[in-house]
Amino acid sequence: MRRARVIVIMCALLCALPRALYPGEADLRKQINALYREGNSAALDDAVASFVNKFPRSEFAPEARMLAAALANAPNEALARYRQVRDDYPSYPRRSVAALRACEILYLSARWDELIEDARMGIALSPTDARSLRMKLLLARGLIQRERFDEARAVMNDVTANHHDYDGLAEALLLSSYIERRTTGYSRAYLVILKELVTGFPDSSSAAPGLYLLGRYYEKRGDYDRASSAMQDVVKRYPSSPEAGYARERIESYAPHDPKRVDYLPDESQVKSADVLDINPETRYPSRGDGGRLFAVALGPIYDKKDAGEIAALIKGEFSPVETVKVGGRYMIYVGRLDDMDAAIAVKTRLAEEYALNGGVVRIKKSGNKQYIYGE
Repeated sequence: MRRARVIVIMCALLCALPRALYPGEADLRKQINALYREGNSAALDDAVASFVNKFPRSEFAPEARMLAAALANAPNEALARYRQVRDDYPSYPRRSVAALRACEILYLSARWDELIEDARMGIALSPTDARSLRMKLLLARGLIQRERFDEARAVMNDVTANHHDYDGLAEALLLSSYIERRTTGYSRAYLVILKELVTGFPDSSSAAPGLYLLGRYYEKRGDYDRASSAMQDVVKRYPSSPEAGYARERIESYAPHDPKRVDYLPDESQVKSADVLDINPETRYPSRGDGGRLFAVALGPIYDKKDAGEIAALIKGEFSPVETVKVGGRYMIYVGRLDDMDAAIAVKTRLAEEYALNGGVVRIKKSGNKQYIYGE
């Protein structure tokens, strides 16, 4: 009995020892690591392919594929490699990293349906760790883009219940505000979320857009004192943020209302007085046939017709008209027909804040059957 126990212990110790490398494996591993440090993607691809072919069962095989993915020259190549690591190496410790990298590529490529599917797969690998948090936030962004707001709201509830990362929770609140704004308008729930974001997470990367959106909430209500005060604090507290530039433009537009500096954080009475639902159209675009000067926001150039079509479809529900024009092999999208520059700047800001679409204001002048666009 005692001898049998010793044999079992010895077997366990042997199994715990690092596996011996195959002949030639160590040298090829060194070569792969050196090529990665040099940034030599072409030679690295060849070396990784050779390694995986010779040593398919090596513990280094998925790591080699990860290195090749990191230096891939095209997003689709990197995506395919990260997906391969995620799918083919179930015991690889950094499998969830590969899943997250795939989701990030899909997000930057605006491939929303694939992002939703890949994020759900990645989250299943490690439901509660930091990488899972990032994938949940990306999943919510994909669902928002596809207007699947109930699903996105459920994902954000999951984040707040199961994660405690400061910046992650702040981003979840920001995304929740977008969901409420799209489903209930400038409502009580929307105001409560913005208040929680601004007061509870002032040092997060989501604080500047949250405070900016709070200012816009007051602007929508015609409360220019609070709107101006909030925008002034965007500039003061977050001077290097993109929102600071937008806030300066809004402050200038409030000048005719002679706003006073006031406390803008909503108190209990303001919250209670806010509408439960506020789903009236935000902006009405005048349709003038007098040939006068109008303004629009130009998005582009976009070099793929499909991409242009997807962007136009994404925003046309809230902005009208949305016109796509082909110019010299590229596409431009013109959003709105507005009477003045301030209204156009407001649309430009909303496109940047709510859809991450950066455009420029252009002037449109009609003459007979022709339309002239200036300022691209």
